[in-house]
This record gives sequence, structure tokens and C-alpha cells, in this order.
Amino acid sequence: ITYNADGVTDLLCATVERPDNTNYDTVAFSFTHLLSKVNFTVTNESTDASGYSFVVKNIKLVGNKTGVYDVVAGAWDTDEFTIDETNLPEITVASGAASNELTTEVLFLPGQYVITFDVDIIYNDEVITTTSYPATTGAYTYTLDAAKAYNFNVDVAVGQKINFTVSAQPTWTDSTPYPTPLQ
Repeated sequence: ITYNADGVTDLLCATVERPDNTNYDTVAFSFTHLLSKVNFTVTNESTDASGYSFVVKNIKLVGNKTGVYDVVAGAWDTDEFTIDETNLPEITVASGAASNELTTEVLFLPGQYVITFDVDIIYNDEVITTTSYPATTGAYTYTLDAAKAYNFNVDVAVGQKINFTVSAQPTWTDSTPYPTPLQ
């Protein structure tokens, strides 16, 4: 199967093995998600600071965009991946709000991704600073697995470093979370 990830279309696979000369009244299928599901959540760690809001923007994931899945082998052919950049919508956390997230989770081919984004700190509707993340090249490189959901967490606050972590979401098979916030 040659597949071009558009971010919204899921890809499921079901296979059935039946011995020759066997008569079945019912065929049981087990479906498997072949893609990874991604969400971003921005958490305001300074909800008491009135007049401040945050915008996480220019969220980019650079990684597998087009690939070939071998149904018989049950695996993606890593030699057949095309690398490209996927841009996600910006996320705004209003003054006093605790958090906000993408309105729709995004589906990706499994594989390694480099994540970058910018954070605007806004005071009374005026951008007072914009910071690009990660601070060091390649610091936000993650491997996404098929049939697993990931939530990338960006913790923002006035006057503090912005922390970035990843955790699993319970709706798909959990991934191993990355335990240490990135700075």
C-alpha cells in the first residue's frame, strides 16, 4: 500500500489467515491502525498573571510524509519513505485559562520526527516576546510508532522556561512516555 499522510485520513489494515480446505461460517477480522496519532496541549502555568496570553505557532513536524506498507510483511518499508514538513495550526491560551489543545488530532506515518515551534507571550494584546524551540538543534526528535497516540505538552509561564514533554493518550495503544521535560 502506498500512502500519503494527509493528517486526517486513518489507515487500517486487517488480514485473515485461513488454512486450505477449511469452511468458515464467520470470518473474524482484527483491525490495526497503521498510523500514529498526535495532539498538542499548551498549559498555562501562570493563570494568576492577568493580561498574559500565549500563542504556540509555527508548529512543524519534519518526518515521513509518504510511505509504502507491506501487508504480507506487516511493516512499513523504511526505504520507501518520503520526508516532508507538516505544519499544525497555532494554539492560543487566553489570559487566565489553564490550557488549550489542537481542535483535531493529526495522523502521521510512523517513524522519526523533528519538532519545532515558536511561542509568543502576549500582554494586553501586544506580543512582548517570541521564542523559538528547541533551543538546541535536534533536541525535539521523537520516534512515533504505529497504532500509538502521543500528546506533546508545552508548559508556558510568565518569567519561566517553557517546558516540552510527551505523554501517551489512552484512546490508542499507549506509547512509552518521554519522562523528562525538555528545555
